[in-house]
Amino acid sequence: MVSENKFIDIHCHCLPDLDDGPRNMAESIQLCQALVEDGVKEVIATPHWLGRYDGKYGLSEVLTSAEILQKELIKQNIPLDILLGAEVRIDERLMTMIDAGRIPTLGMSGKYLLLELFNEFAFDISPIAEQLHKRNIIPLIAHPERVPAIIRNKSLLYKWHIKGVRLQVTAESLTGAAGPQARDNALEYISNGWVAAVASDAHGLAVRWPAMKEAYGIVCEAFGEEVAQALFITNPGRIASGVDLCIIPPCISPQRSVSGMLKKIFG
Repeated sequence: MVSENKFIDIHCHCLPDLDDGPRNMAESIQLCQALVEDGVKEVIATPHWLGRYDGKYGLSEVLTSAEILQKELIKQNIPLDILLGAEVRIDERLMTMIDAGRIPTLGMSGKYLLLELFNEFAFDISPIAEQLHKRNIIPLIAHPERVPAIIRNKSLLYKWHIKGVRLQVTAESLTGAAGPQARDNALEYISNGWVAAVASDAHGLAVRWPAMKEAYGIVCEAFGEEVAQALFITNPGRIASGVDLCIIPPCISPQRSVSGMLKKIFG
């Protein structure tokens, strides 16, 4: 088990007064302190991009916010490094905006893009994935285990995986805090080998809090520590640095059911 701060959180809403994360600097500091206590050493700030937040802020505002937060963390001796990214809503202007340098990739490395899907209807992102790959960008789908439209159309995930799309599942889903269906889906997607990373998607301490340590323990129990290390440490670090992911193969045979795995973990 991880005994010191090693986790790299690639999806977190920790910047103050931007989206639906912390409302001010004090709440941002509280969230960052909670991340550190939860074993996180580095976090990619991923404010919502496009969708309902379209035009509310741009790269310069987000960069400034991240710099101010980092200085405050140093001042208060909170050992957390802030990197920049975004949770980007699917949008017909996406490629044009990427080409214009107006879309933050994860860690600003230019290699990984965190995509947010529509909740209520299933949109096949295969053409978008192909366009991103032509630009040497790998799409990561944010929290598909709790997107209703995808839950109803899971076959899309396999189709996308074949096309090089990878998934990010949420720690809170693995703990069961987001409900049993999200938990079951998250475990299933990991077992299928579709997931590249687990992240907190934390927004604050009242709603969607960090749960990385607990989720790490669950993944260790279900799939072994090597898989957990890859999902919480190795691949998130590679995403932040813009280098190739390590491959996580399917972890259980089709004959071993998720329900059986849940019984073993949760009793």
